[in-house]
Amino acid sequence: MKCVVRYKEKGKQAYNLNHIVMEFEDGNESEIQFPFREMNIRTGQPDPISLDFLVLACVCYGIDKSYPRDNTRDFWTRDIQVELPVSDPGKWNEAREDISKALGFLSGDEWSFTFSKITVSPYQELEKPVKKTNSMNIRFTDPDIVCLFSGGLDSLTGGIDLLHNNPGKKILFLGHRDAPCPTQSPTFSQIEKKYTGQVDLLQVRVSLVRKKGSRKENTLRSRSLLFLGLAIYAARSVGENTPVYAPENGFIALNVPLTPSRAGSCSTRTMHPYYLNCLRAALAKVDILNPIINPFESKTKGEILKECSDSQLLKLLYDKSQSCSHPTRRGRKEAKGRWVNISSLNCGYCVPCMIRRAAIYGAGLHDDGQEYGFDVLEKPQQDFVKSDYIAMRDFLSRKKSADDFEKAVRRIVSLPNIAECSKMLERGQEELQNWFNHGENFD
Repeated sequence: MKCVVRYKEKGKQAYNLNHIVMEFEDGNESEIQFPFREMNIRTGQPDPISLDFLVLACVCYGIDKSYPRDNTRDFWTRDIQVELPVSDPGKWNEAREDISKALGFLSGDEWSFTFSKITVSPYQELEKPVKKTNSMNIRFTDPDIVCLFSGGLDSLTGGIDLLHNNPGKKILFLGHRDAPCPTQSPTFSQIEKKYTGQVDLLQVRVSLVRKKGSRKENTLRSRSLLFLGLAIYAARSVGENTPVYAPENGFIALNVPLTPSRAGSCSTRTMHPYYLNCLRAALAKVDILNPIINPFESKTKGEILKECSDSQLLKLLYDKSQSCSHPTRRGRKEAKGRWVNISSLNCGYCVPCMIRRAAIYGAGLHDDGQEYGFDVLEKPQQDFVKSDYIAMRDFLSRKKSADDFEKAVRRIVSLPNIAECSKMLERGQEELQNWFNHGENFD
């Protein structure tokens, strides 16, 4: 599938970002919806290269949502060719192999890029500067650190650690959404009460406007590229040394397949070390040097909870976070009459939910299963929970050593710290086993 990107001068989006239009070879057309107001206030006039990368990330996310995998020969791998106008094609052409490699590993698709010189600028300066209003409630515009803030338990713990361990530094939590997120704002408001003046939250909405009736894809493996694109854009507006923190526990980041059917990008790779290294290499070639750091790369989810720098605040907020890979499950038929808590933020039976519950149990925090849609330890035989539950049981029944995990990681890709990663995976396996063992119905 070929996608040609262009900027539409007429009908500019609010606050000086032209419309980003994606034209597909099948005749369909989609448009990126990106209200630029608050981002513009915080960052000022954008650096052209940073804006190129942000648009590239938006476009990849848009294509990912627009191109159904079941249209392909193997019902997964897509061949995606992108033509994108940029400020400096020479620089971007040097980086395109690394970009293709990073995206290919992330989404499991074949990506290729053609970069051309911009003829219509994506950014148009306003005649009058955008005024800050009270409704924006912006605390500062020059953060020392930018930290991804998804509303999940890892980003919550990572954000708390940064605030506690960096007194006096200003930290911007950056959240992406294409629909309202129920956890980012409530947890942030509690964090801000304790760290007033030190922390701010920027929630950016990037979504897609498609032709009526066009089909969409829901796997969305490229979302982390968009998340990082937004964070890097915000960080680089301050300076090239402003770091971007992307907190995700190492067990999920490596995401060794539970079963052969979950191999490759069928399991998410949102913060996999190899993907991040490819992305760092690509960005360095276009002179974007802001450090991208996952502080939890060598830790299990339970370890990051147990070692949290501000355990008191974590205890107040951990149950208000969302780890679920399918948060909309509560609206499905399977939820009616079956879920313990129909308003729960977490289903309780997907793989991330089980890893979450094992971590909470291992950290000694309260979890009786009632805060989830369904307590998988209580009735694991239910049809609608079997897929992930059986995969997890199968994974645990084949108890792996650190050497086994090293071989499993090497089958995917080689890493410089593979021995350390393998030991971390073994500890993560133990966390899950301990949690299952304490359940009454685990046999």
